[in-house]
Amino acid sequence: MNVGVGAVAVNNAPDWTLLTSGMDLLSIIGAIMLVFWAAGTFAFEAPGIIHLFLSLGVMLIVLGAVKRAERARKSKG
Repeated sequence: MNVGVGAVAVNNAPDWTLLTSGMDLLSIIGAIMLVFWAAGTFAFEAPGIIHLFLSLGVMLIVLGAVKRAERARKSKG
């Protein structure tokens, strides 16, 4: 169903397939944190706090994988 906004027609149903087909948000944030950790560790003489990015990044990726597995198990029945 298209809803008109002024002279422009806007589609009501956004295409979420790119966001839901692969990685979930937790995994994406985790991967970004790992990139920040790698950049901070290898590009600068980073303090110990930069390793928080490593810990949180790995934790978020694992949590995202567990949640994806739970959803897959529930959808099977």
